Amino acid sequence: MDLLFLTPIDATYISQLNPNQNFGPTAELLIGRSAIPGDVFRSLLKFDISPIPAGSIITNATLRLFLIDKDNPAIQLLNINRNLSDFLDETVTFNTAPAFAPTE
Repeated sequence: MDLLFLTPIDATYISQLNPNQNFGPTAELLIGRSAIPGDVFRSLLKFDISPIPAGSIITNATLRLFLIDKDNPAIQLLNINRNLSDFLDETVTFNTAPAFAPTE
């Protein structure tokens, strides 16, 4: 079994309260509800999967993220979704973000 470590080639976050603002590229990603009522942050990551040989069967994948700060004391359920189209971390906003589908 071969192991492959991939690093995001694009990474940013978007804000529902700032729907036309771009925050990328950035290594510090915001997710979930902020302490400001009505604001939700979503983070977008893109990986280059071309190193994975065609026909490969992926049996396990792990995404490692580290929590640095939490400004909203409420417990929050976080979901990981699959982007249904491409984005550019330099231009994407909440209003232009790709549609997404839940992961299985």
